[in-house]
Amino acid sequence: MKKVLLTIIAFWFFIVAFVPNIFAQNDTKLRLPNGVKARFGKGTAGHVTFSPDMTILAVASSIGIWIYNAQTGKTVDLFTEHTYEVYGVSFSPDGLTIASANSDHTVSLWDMQTGKQIRTFNGHTQFVTCVEFSPDGKTLASGSGDNTVILWDVQTGTQIHKLKGHTETVNCLMFSPDGQTLASGSNDNTFRLWDVQTGTQIRTLKEHTDDVCSIAFSPDGKRFISGSHDKTMRLWDVQTWKPIRTFTGHTKGVYSVTYSADGKMLASASWDKTIRLWDVETGESLKTLTEHTHYIMHIAFSPKDSTLASVSYDGNLRLWDTHTGVSVLTIPGHTGEMTSVVFSPDGAMLTSVSNFRTISMWDVETGEAHVIPTEQTRGFNSAVISPDGKLIASVAMDDTVRLWDIQTETVFNTFTGNSSRISYVVFSPDGFMLAGGSKNGNVILWAVRTGTLIQILKGHTDTVHDLAFSPDSKTLASYSEDNTLCLWDVIIGERLQTLNVKSDWRHNVAFSRDGKTIACANDDGNMLIWDVQTGQHLREIVDDMEMLTVTTFSPNGKTFACGSSDGSVLLWDKKTYTPLMKLNGHADRIYSLEFSPDGQTLVSSSGDGTALLWDIESISMD
Repeated sequence: MKKVLLTIIAFWFFIVAFVPNIFAQNDTKLRLPNGVKARFGKGTAGHVTFSPDMTILAVASSIGIWIYNAQTGKTVDLFTEHTYEVYGVSFSPDGLTIASANSDHTVSLWDMQTGKQIRTFNGHTQFVTCVEFSPDGKTLASGSGDNTVILWDVQTGTQIHKLKGHTETVNCLMFSPDGQTLASGSNDNTFRLWDVQTGTQIRTLKEHTDDVCSIAFSPDGKRFISGSHDKTMRLWDVQTWKPIRTFTGHTKGVYSVTYSADGKMLASASWDKTIRLWDVETGESLKTLTEHTHYIMHIAFSPKDSTLASVSYDGNLRLWDTHTGVSVLTIPGHTGEMTSVVFSPDGAMLTSVSNFRTISMWDVETGEAHVIPTEQTRGFNSAVISPDGKLIASVAMDDTVRLWDIQTETVFNTFTGNSSRISYVVFSPDGFMLAGGSKNGNVILWAVRTGTLIQILKGHTDTVHDLAFSPDSKTLASYSEDNTLCLWDVIIGERLQTLNVKSDWRHNVAFSRDGKTIACANDDGNMLIWDVQTGQHLREIVDDMEMLTVTTFSPNGKTFACGSSDGSVLLWDKKTYTPLMKLNGHADRIYSLEFSPDGQTLVSSSGDGTALLWDIESISMD
């Protein structure tokens, strides 16, 4: 009876602590930054771990820590009080606390019930790559890009030891089951063993010939496995630290290794897109799991059964039954960098493009997503949506330009660059033309519906990185690495103006809504404004943001927005060129900005793998 009662209490604790978040809101509304109405995409993911009781999966991502129900795959929560990327996560032995390794050089402790930060540890001088709790939960270890490992007192937050010896980034950490030894793997091709009590180095193992990416003690503490970018795993006898066996079979680096709960099976994940299951005693390869379509970043066995979790760059988190080798659950949404996002003409839908071959359609109100199968063998250099929202033009990394029909989800035309390697494309506002910038400096114009070549504009001497049509579709601006911005009459194919930009950094160009001025945002943190008719330089705007990456004008032409490399967005008054508001919410470079047709919403896409919908209705446009 007592056991039944405890089970009921535990069940209701889970319901109270987590389930309300599942039913109260969908993923797009969860823990939004100030001023944001919705978030599309979950950010890139790199590390996954089970809670000790197997009920929860925690995923480190570019926007925080995603918490999932491990049985259903439903989103439970998102832990984020920052705009920095989380590289690694670890549960405390009691499951009540989770630690995160952060890109801002810190380590954070989070309360699992509230999702709030409990404490932040400061001590590393570069990004923190990994964290690990000791078996008794009293000590936390963190590894960093500063080549060090720090041992922390969890209760007080004080630093116990700073372990120095590695000569490159520390990738992974693991305590022995008795908590007396800490192992650390590094890009210096070694893993090292440390005495936890004294902080002294016990041993350095140098048998790997490339980065040591992942390590694990067996559950009984008698054996140890190390995985490396040299494509191998090595099994070690812990008592003698002599190699027992080398596992081979992966064709690319092994990035994650883990033991099953009973210690009889090993799992390894590789950038060859496969997961392999191995018999520990015989070294036999038992199964190869192949459903991931991109690099696999991390795997984790559940603490008590044969379930394996994996996360990869294809945007999917998968759960596997290791007895059958079948993927039993897929949690989608962790796409790569979101390079482009645009509104449909009625503002009801968003179309987003990821650099990992993903094109997604989002319902702005419900947050429901539909992924268009692209069948790309490589990622996108760029992709854009037509003004009517019906077509997508994509440039693959193999320089192929494809035109997609969104309704049928099929390619209906493929364009060639006439010996020019295309790097960027853009639709004209009237939807008639598609312009492509090439790596040899040419600008190619095609008729959208027929795919026929209209003309080739020659004048640049280096790669064309950005293109923009004027609102009337008659003028095209092109920016090149030759440090020039050219204005072209696309009707007759003549160059109207050649404007010299101030640096060889990449630039982004945009026409004002009346077509009279053109703005050029550059990686120096400046924006240059010219008169289109005369080519006269009108103004230079200097801001304290790190680097300006993209700019766009509001539908009424009274406001323009700039995105930066630090993930912030700045709104400016077009008439006075004074800043109106700075929007903070992204954790990485802004790739695209667009106002909704009614001008009340701004959507931004970022290298953090998300698009944010900003409510700017309250900003004065007068």
